[in-house]
Formats: sequence, structure tokens, C-alpha cells
Amino acid sequence: MRKIAIISFFSIFVLASVSFAQERNAPDFEETDITIFNQDEVVEGDFFAHGEIVEILGTINGDLYAVGEKVLINGKINGDVLAAGGQVIMSGEVTHDVRVAGGQVIINGTVGRNLSIAGGDIHIDAPAQIIGNFVGWGGNVIVVGPIQGNVRLGAGNATIQSIINGNVDVTSSQFELGPKAIIQGKLHKNTIPLSKKNVSDTTKNFFIFLKILNFISTLIIGLIFVHIFPYLNKRAVQLIQKRPLKSLITGMSILLLMPIIILALMITIVGIPIGFMILALYGIFLYSARLPFMYFVGSFVLQKMNKKVNDGWSFVLGLLIITVLTFIPVISFLTTLFIVLFGLGSLSRALKDSYIEVHKKKIV
Repeated sequence: MRKIAIISFFSIFVLASVSFAQERNAPDFEETDITIFNQDEVVEGDFFAHGEIVEILGTINGDLYAVGEKVLINGKINGDVLAAGGQVIMSGEVTHDVRVAGGQVIINGTVGRNLSIAGGDIHIDAPAQIIGNFVGWGGNVIVVGPIQGNVRLGAGNATIQSIINGNVDVTSSQFELGPKAIIQGKLHKNTIPLSKKNVSDTTKNFFIFLKILNFISTLIIGLIFVHIFPYLNKRAVQLIQKRPLKSLITGMSILLLMPIIILALMITIVGIPIGFMILALYGIFLYSARLPFMYFVGSFVLQKMNKKVNDGWSFVLGLLIITVLTFIPVISFLTTLFIVLFGLGSLSRALKDSYIEVHKKKIV
């Protein structure tokens, strides 16, 4: 289960700093706005770092998890790398797998095994050495450095100008094979149909913008939620863990019955204002219901990794994992439905328990 966290790399953008993370004295977390891991430093075990700027220069004998507006990896990582940020540049050496999500991702270093990237602008530059396979999903993907294994690309624009020792599978609106490109294996091209290809750049950019905005807003709201409502969040998580079936049934009931109730109110003149008010609250509740489940997923992974469960990191990690699943076409719908049902059920029951407790204390 420890490697589940490594797979959870997909996202377009990650907020730079989790400023209110609570366990500030944890030895393997750096929580300043600028995090620098110096060249002469060596860490035995996994290392977590986040900040506005994260720079890794030293040696990590374990896995690296880095989140920042700008992430620079110039050291040696004897393990896997999970990195996410506005800009991620990897010029060092990683002995195992690398998973990156970012607005702009540049790879100049050595990857000992497989490389997976999701981002807006992806560059595998000439100095890079990718020993294993490369999977890239982005708006613009340019491969100049050699790839020892197979390559799979999904991009608006994809360019290969290097030596690929394995097979190449490309799904792209525009694909260019440079004059210096050599593909030792088979090349399979999937051209996006004209009906999709002719969609205006403005529409595409707006769609990407909405994706980024949704990710950032969920991250901000989620971190605020787990910080301001820790009891409510953890109570909802407990209900998911201890009473999953009850949470699921409650969530299904709310999801099915609430629209009927709102519609019944709106067809009456007197009930229209109430219907609109409940509709607005229902929308907010649907959005918020995802947050405890994301926290649950992240905390579960951290526990399996034998790491201290930190509220901020639990939510960030859970959000990244769920983001991965929503990028997979078939699983995307099921994942969203699963999260909404469990979230609605657990959060509604947690709210009920909180109200009962507050009422007993005669606070309201």
C-alpha cells in the first residue's frame, strides 16, 4: 500500500504552501515558505518538503515528496519522487520512478526507472536520461532526451526529437517526428477526430483554466475546512471507517431525495424562495461532502507508510490520489459518485452528531 502515494501524481497545479499545517515540529517536514535541502545534507528515509520554493540539492536515501509553486530537484534521490507544483524542474538523479504534476515540467536529469508526468507544458530535454518508460499527458509535450523504454503520450501538441528504444503510442491533435528522431519499436498514432480538433483554442484554454481553478479552490477550501472544523472532519472520517455501509445508504438517500424535495417546493409559489435557498445549501453541501473523504484517503495512505498523520498533508495527498482517478475516463465517473455518496452520508451524520452534542451542552 505504500506505493499508492507514488501513483497519485496527476494534477495540473498545486497550491504553493500549506501554511497552517499543525505538526510543525515533525523532523521530516519542511514548512517554511522557502525550503532548501543543502548539498551536504543526507537523509535516511523518506523526505517531505513544501513551500513557495522547494530546492533539493542533497542526497535522500528514500522517497521524496515535494509540493511547491516552484520545485527544483538537483540532488540524488535513491528512491521514488512525487512532485507537484506550478513549475517543476528535475536536473538531478533519481534511481527509481518519478511522478510529476505541474503547470510546467522540465526534465534534465536521470530517471532510473519510469517517468510519468501530467502538466501543461512538458519538456524532456537533451541532457535527460530515462532508463524506463515515459508516460506524458499535457497540452504541449516535447521529447528531446533519449528514452530507453516505451513512450505513451496524450497531448494537444506532441513532438519527438530523440532516440526511443521501445514502442511509441501517441494520441494528439498535432504530432511531429523530428529529423533526428529514431524509434526502434513500433509507432502508433491516434489522431483526435476533426470534430474535436476544430474546437477553438479559447474554449480549450478556458476548459483547462476551469480544471486548474477547481483544483486550487478545492485545495484551499479543503485545507481551511480541516483546520477550522477538525472535529467535524474527523467525525465524518470515523463514520466512513466504522460505518461505511450506513454512510453509503445515507448518501444515496440524500442524493436521490433532495432534488425531489427541492422540485416539490419550487412548483408552489410559497415554496419557491425556500426551494432556492435549499438548492444553494445543497450545492454547497455537495461540494463540501468530498473533503472528508479526501482526508480519509490521504490519512489512510500516511498510516500505511507509517508516517505521522498530519491534517494538511493528509488532505493534500488524498486530493492528489483522487485527482489521478478522475483523469481515467471509465473510473472517473465511478470515483466521483463513490466520493459523493460516502461524503454526503458521513458528513450529514457528522453534522447531526455535532448538533446533538451542542444541544446537550445547551450552547444553542
